[in-house]
Amino acid sequence: MSAIVGWSPCGCTATASLAAGPLPAPAMALLATIEDVARAAATYALVGPAGEAPPELAPTAVAVRYHGPAAGRLTAAAVVPCDRSLAERAGADGVLRFSVAVDVTAEDGARVATATVQWRARLAGPPDESG
Repeated sequence: MSAIVGWSPCGCTATASLAAGPLPAPAMALLATIEDVARAAATYALVGPAGEAPPELAPTAVAVRYHGPAAGRLTAAAVVPCDRSLAERAGADGVLRFSVAVDVTAEDGARVATATVQWRARLAGPPDESG
């Protein structure tokens, strides 16, 4: 489960924890945690603290680089880098693409993995008033 730890008009950060146990975490569990924390940060960056309608959000690419064994409690931190509001980047159809950077560390602070998740989002439009 991810927790939002910071928000600004142009992006936000989120963290998630994974208890990997004494043996290395399975790669798929680590990948799921990376996607979960990246999705939380991406969604919150798009809707903000007001909690507007969530956007359609789909990952289009994930790149992961493993740096060391993933054992014990892991923390994944995601950051949505940007220079302006993500919503301002959307085209007339409400679609935009952006990246989320994720850093996974072990309890001792050692870097376990770094990742980039590419997203395609469609912002929720105004409600249909045609009846």
